[in-house]
Amino acid sequence: MGRRQKTMNHYPHHIGDFNSATIHLTFVERALYRELLDLYYDTERPLNSDVKKLARRVRAVTDEQRAALDIVLEEFFTLCEDGWHNERCDAEIAAYHQKQEQQRKAGQASAKARGAKKGASANGGGSDEGGLTGVERALNGRSTDVQPTRTRTRTRNTRALAREYGVSVRWVQRLLGG
Repeated sequence: MGRRQKTMNHYPHHIGDFNSATIHLTFVERALYRELLDLYYDTERPLNSDVKKLARRVRAVTDEQRAALDIVLEEFFTLCEDGWHNERCDAEIAAYHQKQEQQRKAGQASAKARGAKKGASANGGGSDEGGLTGVERALNGRSTDVQPTRTRTRTRNTRALAREYGVSVRWVQRLLGG
């Protein structure tokens, strides 16, 4: 059983193109066109050729809505053997699948390269660590002699000095250079 390909979860909506292509439509026709586009991209295949079933899917229940559906289908879609096609939707879906395939291949190549690099490193090939683990690297004497700062202790000491001499904490901090 093959891996199921990811489906589109969004599609490009070019507002200017959409507006200029639908400016002459009624509100109902325009809304149905958007519903049909959403359905097309969601299923990633042509719309059902049975207009009654399609009307149900896009909730075109009144006579006015069904008439609008017929108008939109005739104007923006082409009826083929496998259903109603839209050229732009088909092109966008094909581009999406092509990009997914490229990303899948790139991911496989990257994983293969990481695996090869990891294998070479574990065999002592090219690594200056000689195949050491993270714990071994930490204990190998390459650590710096920088000591962790003791902010809390220093703050307490600063406050104690300020109280002892009756001056502000800021004055003590400036005096101590911190």
